[in-house]
Amino acid sequence: MPPDLPGWKTFEEANERLLELGWGDPTFMSNFTPSELFEAVTTQLREKSTRLLDASDSIPKGANGSHARFLQLSTSIDKESRESPNTVFFIFRTRENTPAFLGGGKHRV
Repeated sequence: MPPDLPGWKTFEEANERLLELGWGDPTFMSNFTPSELFEAVTTQLREKSTRLLDASDSIPKGANGSHARFLQLSTSIDKESRESPNTVFFIFRTRENTPAFLGGGKHRV
């Protein structure tokens, strides 16, 4: 089980530890916003009667974001998506949620 709070105090420290965990470049971010991507994907899925839900805000934010919470969230989303095949969950990695997103994702099986 991942640590609830990894104890990282800054984003710089979080990035260093994420590199040690094997993530290639935790500082790489897209040049578009979560809402821009969400709108573009929603438009594409509208014709397919598929519902898109944005779970990005559920990911803990900050350098010390909970890895365990991300794992719980992704497990819950996986279960919900299997029960609702016409629902797609959207999770966007941002600078603010990268420590929990990548740190918690390292423990996902």
